[in-house]
Amino acid sequence: MTKTLPTPPIKAEKAPKGRKSKSWRTDAEIQTRLSVVAELMIRRANMEQIAKATGSALVTAKRDVARVRTLWREAALENIEDRRQEAISQYKAIQLRAWDEYTRKKENENKNPRFLQIVMDAQSHIDDIEGTKKIPPQLLLNLPFYQSADDLTDDELAAIILAKHKPGTSGASSSKKA
Repeated sequence: MTKTLPTPPIKAEKAPKGRKSKSWRTDAEIQTRLSVVAELMIRRANMEQIAKATGSALVTAKRDVARVRTLWREAALENIEDRRQEAISQYKAIQLRAWDEYTRKKENENKNPRFLQIVMDAQSHIDDIEGTKKIPPQLLLNLPFYQSADDLTDDELAAIILAKHKPGTSGASSSKKA
């Protein structure tokens, strides 16, 4: 039989003096004060007025204003994300209905290309919303939009492909012309 040594009791960590151990997001007292601060901010009250109205120090009023702004920012971002998801869902529903209409006809029947265009347009809108729209090749190659690959020499094209040269730049990374 092996004896186990008793473990000493673990002392609970105390919050530093003057600070609460609870997060401001879950503290009911702070949340109540923040709703008052938000109302005062909407009425364009200054920091001193907010501190006086809430019975808190000026530094606490400043902290509360920052917290309210954080909450407003988070709510706005959530709203934007909800709207994005709603729009994507609507475009996907349009896509599905158009695709169903297109594929409903049999192979030997004339299929209406309008439905394919609707599917493609809806996908383009979804790509816009998600930020995944195809990047023009000119941006990928770092070429000006007016410059065509036909205007480049074979060496310049090879250098671009090998990512050793950027057109219009000079220096050690540029290939020298003979």
